[in-house]
Amino acid sequence: RIKGGVAVAVEVMVATTAIRTQIRDNKIRQIDLIIDTGQEMGMTPLDRALANLVRNKEISVERAEFFSSNREKLRSMVG
Repeated sequence: RIKGGVAVAVEVMVATTAIRTQIRDNKIRQIDLIIDTGQEMGMTPLDRALANLVRNKEISVERAEFFSSNREKLRSMVG
């Protein structure tokens, strides 16, 4: 955290039929897209969680970028 301590950013994946199918068929790269579009099912991509922490001024953009899987996307979410 900017003010000290630790902030937690979590990616949430729900084991939906689509997720299970991708795992079974070894199409792991497509899971990120399912997580990204699965908000109504309770899914949260890591970059969205990091962006929320930056917007709430809990962590710096630089720290979020360090852990981000897609820095450009993170920057656009923080905007």
